[in-house]
Amino acid sequence: MGGVRTDLHGATSLPGLFAAGEAACTGVHGANRLASNSLLECLVFGRRTGLAAAMQGSGRQAARQASRQKASVLNASGSPHLPLSQPSAWRADLAAIMRSSAGPLRDADGLQAGSRALAAWPQQADPDQPDAITAANAALVARLILAAATLRQESRGGHFRTDHPQQREVWRVHSVQTNGAAPFSVETVAPQPTALANAAD
Repeated sequence: MGGVRTDLHGATSLPGLFAAGEAACTGVHGANRLASNSLLECLVFGRRTGLAAAMQGSGRQAARQASRQKASVLNASGSPHLPLSQPSAWRADLAAIMRSSAGPLRDADGLQAGSRALAAWPQQADPDQPDAITAANAALVARLILAAATLRQESRGGHFRTDHPQQREVWRVHSVQTNGAAPFSVETVAPQPTALANAAD
């Protein structure tokens, strides 16, 4: 059920990146953001995040204008990024890996098999190939899901490990994954804005 970790104003650990609603993990509902919870997240944090982003962005108007001018020059150069005519086969391949390794019933062997299968997938993509970028990003999300499910040796909510079928109190925490560091866990309490402002997503 996770999401991008934010503070109470929707800010992530990446300067200038904000998240709200289903994409975000504020902590105010623990790990559960289904049904009416997700609506509340969108309404409350959508407004808070929009205001925070607008305040931060007001000082960057000149930079945005320069970026738009540069983009218009590139587009006029005759090198448009054309969309692909149809999705590549990677979508079906990735779906098959995740169904077999991280479906409703999971275990350590299946999760590890999925991780091995994804090890061969590219982590970078040519910036001129939108579908390749999407594939690399989708594979990254899949790796994060597999790593989190492997780490959590219990069953809770929509996560059911056949090799760990019971809930364990020690796992009543959020597990956090950040680039370049080992996964870690935090208590499921409402986050403090100052504490999460520098936290990894």
